[in-house]
Amino acid sequence: MGVSRRSYVITLYIKMMKKILGVLLTILSCVVVFGQNVNFKTMDVSKMTDAQIRQISTEMTARGYSIEQIKTLAKAKGASDRQIDELTKRIALVNKQTADKKSNIKDDKQNTKNKVKEEIISDKAIIMPTALDSLVFGFNLFNNSRLTFEPNVNIPVPEGYILGAGDEIVIDVWGRSNMSYELVVNSNGAIEIPIAGPVNVMGLSIKEASRKIEQKLSTIYSDMGKGTSVSIKTGQLRTITVNVMGEVFAPGSYTVSGAASLFNVLYLCGGPNINGSFRNVQLLRSGKLVATLDVYDYLLNYKTDVNVPLYNNDIIMIPTYNKRVSVGGEFKRTGYFEAKEGETVEDMIRYAGGFKPNAMVSHIGLMRVGKKGREYKDVFDPASISVMNGDSLSVGAINEERVDNTVVINGGVFAPGNYEFVEGLTLSKLVEKAGGLVENAFLNRGVITRVKSDYTLQAVNFNVADLVSGKYDLELNDKDVITISTIDDQREAPMLTIKGAVINPGEYDYAEGITIGDLVLLAGGLMEDASVTNVEIVRKLSFAAADTSEYAVSEDHYVSLSRDLNINKEGNDYVLKPFDIVTVRMLPLSQFKGTITISGEVRMPGTYEMVNKDDNIISLIERAGGLTKSAYIDGAKLYRRVVLNDKEKSIKIAQARAQSEDTTKIYALMNDEDSYELVSIDLKEIVKDKNSLSNVRLKDGDDIVIPSVMQTVKIGGEVLNPIVVTWTKKMSAKKYVSMAGGFSSKAKKGKTYVVYPDGHAEATGRFLWFKHYPKVDAGCEVMVPAKPEREGMSPSQIVSLSSSVLTMVVVILNLAK
Repeated sequence: MGVSRRSYVITLYIKMMKKILGVLLTILSCVVVFGQNVNFKTMDVSKMTDAQIRQISTEMTARGYSIEQIKTLAKAKGASDRQIDELTKRIALVNKQTADKKSNIKDDKQNTKNKVKEEIISDKAIIMPTALDSLVFGFNLFNNSRLTFEPNVNIPVPEGYILGAGDEIVIDVWGRSNMSYELVVNSNGAIEIPIAGPVNVMGLSIKEASRKIEQKLSTIYSDMGKGTSVSIKTGQLRTITVNVMGEVFAPGSYTVSGAASLFNVLYLCGGPNINGSFRNVQLLRSGKLVATLDVYDYLLNYKTDVNVPLYNNDIIMIPTYNKRVSVGGEFKRTGYFEAKEGETVEDMIRYAGGFKPNAMVSHIGLMRVGKKGREYKDVFDPASISVMNGDSLSVGAINEERVDNTVVINGGVFAPGNYEFVEGLTLSKLVEKAGGLVENAFLNRGVITRVKSDYTLQAVNFNVADLVSGKYDLELNDKDVITISTIDDQREAPMLTIKGAVINPGEYDYAEGITIGDLVLLAGGLMEDASVTNVEIVRKLSFAAADTSEYAVSEDHYVSLSRDLNINKEGNDYVLKPFDIVTVRMLPLSQFKGTITISGEVRMPGTYEMVNKDDNIISLIERAGGLTKSAYIDGAKLYRRVVLNDKEKSIKIAQARAQSEDTTKIYALMNDEDSYELVSIDLKEIVKDKNSLSNVRLKDGDDIVIPSVMQTVKIGGEVLNPIVVTWTKKMSAKKYVSMAGGFSSKAKKGKTYVVYPDGHAEATGRFLWFKHYPKVDAGCEVMVPAKPEREGMSPSQIVSLSSSVLTMVVVILNLAK
């Protein structure tokens, strides 16, 4: 008892001495930092370096003293409250900067490690599957761009991860003490913690290792859990090499993260190939079978525990499948399914997800490989038939068009449609079930379409009025179709048609008493250019008149309207009859509205509105301020827009295709784009005489182009060097051809022609043996066409012609003799 008391006193004395020694060391460090002869009353904390402040903070942390204790020591040395406050703020600032710097360095190191990790981990193999491969159930699990088992080195490691040599453990201590350790598990399975010593973590989960490391750290941090906290997590994980063998798309060695599982590696190699087994994936370790994976358990039973972890040098072996069954028809999944020993047709149906709603489940077919060929079996009890390799399962669809136990009622009832057929159902009961007849039901006749016993159709008619009054009834058969019409079904719907200058021309429903003013109002009213006089109404002849008429098919009526459509005014209240066709014409001169354009050498080029139907070329030039001095009147052109109707368009397209015209032109015609044609005009004559026939009237869309004086001539076509040259007065077309290098070998010399600036052209003339080339003016284009291509004679044609000639020569010689 005395010994224990003495030991307790000694231990207490040692602890007190340690604390006194710590205080003395702290004071000593302050003296070292501040200097032995420093006068705190005159010291300026703002002029102290970060290194001095950091040294004070480091010593304070190492000794386990707080800021308050440092304040007390500084005050004992004569420091003022202001100096102590400034010192506290400087220590906090420097500590924050140091922490930020460490964090950045740590992030950079982690990014570098992740980068290295990503570089050394194997990529997914590139495979080229066939259509048959994709039919194997399970193929898409490892070859789906939207589903990946690729290992991710950046996600947190689960607590169950087993540590091994090469794994990195990151230990962060903070609170009263701040330390950070990045330790790698060595080949002996331990990490070396500075001061604390080794800790063996090989084979432990990260959760188990964390508890063991915390116990070790508590030997050097006495306040662990009270003022000091610790965080333990994995850093860079070790990499392992796994070998994949057997029936896979890309067998070989794969380097993966230590946290990778069997599915990760199967994903990288593409999984089992067309001959590989999904039901018997084997994991070998040190030459022993340690696990067998059934991928179907994951796909169909959602068992994640089949995805086992891996170790370095593990071998994944994919043997060939034992049984495979083809499933087709009205199953939810179709393709090839692998079967284990003892599995039945019922299992295959479950793997296929069951039947579609329209499957004829009473008729499941099984095709099996027999001794001499295929054998067919009907499957009545799927659980009793074991499947064999090569079996094919199929199930057909029901006949969607066949509807049993039903009758149909259409037409003049409130609820037409299908109704259940029961024995004893009568026509009157069916009409009652359908809500009864509508108000406008046609009562004179109804029809039942019935299927006879020989599957031919029979029509049974009945009087609907007698059925309603109870005078008539009839028992129905399965699949009867009853039709009761309405009055509206028995007559043509009366319509009115309005055309011409109204806002919304078209067809409108006829109503008794409707007037022409009402119809114009329904059509949105009159257009601005509508003519209200002589509005035409075309009316069908009455039945009696049409039956006796030999010529007329309709009759015309004309009325005049008022633009305000007032009631009781002029012809606004003209009453229409069913099927009348109303046409509102445009004002006589409204078709002359539009725009015309003039560009080039006039004083005010631009677009002008047409003012009257006599607008012509010279009047437009005058409106544009007249010609400029640079105007080249011989080159004036008029482009006119051509709008084709459907028939004209079809003819133009056919002609363009026959002549192998530019596809752009054909496209424009097909897409109803505006096309233009060149109208040759003689502006020189028009300027001299305004009454000249060349002074044509203009139309909407016309475009007059007056170029400036031109001093060039273009030579093109079949010449050796197509070129543009300066115009020379009185030089012939042939001379211009010579300036372009002369005629080419394909040139049709006698057909050389000149295109003048106004668009017209003149060809080379001939008198006896002399050629007369057309005159060339400034701005002209000299064109030399090509000779038409001639087909050469084939060898067989030459032989045939030679034989004919030789035969003729022989005949002539014989005749001569």
